[in-house]
Amino acid sequence: MIKPPRIIEDIDWSALTHGGGAADPVTQASLTALTSGDRAAVDAALAHLADDVLHQGSLYPATVPAARYVAALLADPPSAAALPPRVRIRLLGWPAGVAEAVGGAAEEKIQVWFGYSAPERVPHFREVREIRPELYRAAEAQRNDTDPAVRRAALLAALHLLDDPALAAHREMLAPAVEAELGGGPEEWQRTLAARTLAVWRGEVATTVPDDDLWGGDHRADRGPVDDPPF
Repeated sequence: MIKPPRIIEDIDWSALTHGGGAADPVTQASLTALTSGDRAAVDAALAHLADDVLHQGSLYPATVPAARYVAALLADPPSAAALPPRVRIRLLGWPAGVAEAVGGAAEEKIQVWFGYSAPERVPHFREVREIRPELYRAAEAQRNDTDPAVRRAALLAALHLLDDPALAAHREMLAPAVEAELGGGPEEWQRTLAARTLAVWRGEVATTVPDDDLWGGDHRADRGPVDDPPF
């Protein structure tokens, strides 16, 4: 078992909650389990992150510190190297989901659905936006992984994190990889995502395709920028 980054020890998890209730002791134990090497414990930890800490794309008090820990884990070479590729892929997908929850498309949906500004009214929206540079550094650290599936997962995560205007300077550097690795790949939804993302970066359209079209949904790109509310 490797020694994970200290960030997990500096959080008062007993004061935090998530979609399943109190974060302590389950969330801290789950984050620690990620580096345990115990497949069942790791799978349970990954499920906890997806099902509770980012429940249905909602943000909670535990989301930000958990995301910062996952980012620290992926950005720390010894920690990341000790994780199997399938775990690194899952962990890269999770902060991508966190980034989606505060991206331009998500903000636009909230404005249309509820009539108010997400940064002003959605709890933890600003906090998550503030840590996007940390999450991006984690994705960037995995871009040179020896496993092509990990590199692709890192690239997909980076696309959502580069929605942050503060990270816009990285878009030009990443654009060739987006075009070649995703735009020229076998998956239609990834080609659609690549084309739409590059169009956003070039200023040709305002937002990326809605997240449910691109991450586990029906992958259709013809529904416009805003879907119906999730209820």
